[in-house]
Amino acid sequence: MMSKSMVVKSTSEEKMLIETADAHCHLDAVAPDLIMSAVHNGVKTMVTNGIDVASSIRALQISDRVNIFASIGIDPVHAVIATKEQLEAITEMIRNNKNSIVGIGEVGLDKGGGITKYESQKRVFSMFLDLANELNLPVSIHSRNAIEDVLSMLESKKVKKAHIHFFEGGIAHVRLIQRLGYMVSIPPVDSEKRRKVIKELPIDNIMLESDSPAASESPIGVREAMRIIAEAKGLSMGRVAEATTANTKRFFGVVRNSGMMRV
Repeated sequence: MMSKSMVVKSTSEEKMLIETADAHCHLDAVAPDLIMSAVHNGVKTMVTNGIDVASSIRALQISDRVNIFASIGIDPVHAVIATKEQLEAITEMIRNNKNSIVGIGEVGLDKGGGITKYESQKRVFSMFLDLANELNLPVSIHSRNAIEDVLSMLESKKVKKAHIHFFEGGIAHVRLIQRLGYMVSIPPVDSEKRRKVIKELPIDNIMLESDSPAASESPIGVREAMRIIAEAKGLSMGRVAEATTANTKRFFGVVRNSGMMRV
């Protein structure tokens, strides 16, 4: 007869084998052993995002299109201090790598944290949205205290594929996102407001993210995000993993090459 401890161990091991996907992380700032550990524990797809020219270069370098896929751009924090030459460099980098990256990001708007030059942020964000439309690439968006402007710009420019990372909007924003066919990713950070939004949003519009190393030490943090979603929607962990992984692969057009992971 199997012991209780053996049953628990078996259940635990089964959970660790669930395949998941991390729609937003920054692997250039995560230790290689932690990345490998995440892969061994089921996080088979990770989209690493650039936030400036240097991190975008690094994202391209570590992307292997087996487990790690690159999305490159300049976030609003760095957009306000970026030089004309840096903006031209990132634009050229995106164009030159349009067939190997899976998105443009992270880019967006931020009214928080003492960040100034909001109109400058909007000009840079607008440039990236135009580029996403031109190259038919998904766009991954940072939005802090700026969701109204972000959605307004996305809708006015008729952006086809948009992903709001670390979603902090409300129910009205969720309904607009659903109507526009956009995606949100849920971080491993719990709140009553976020759970209400998750409950309202169809699972087909949801992805997991770790936002590592900011919100989680490594991509393994998607498991906490998965738990939050499962509890908010009354679904099994397996169902959430299956749906969000499929959503991530579909949204980013992930196609794996054969090869070795390099970090």
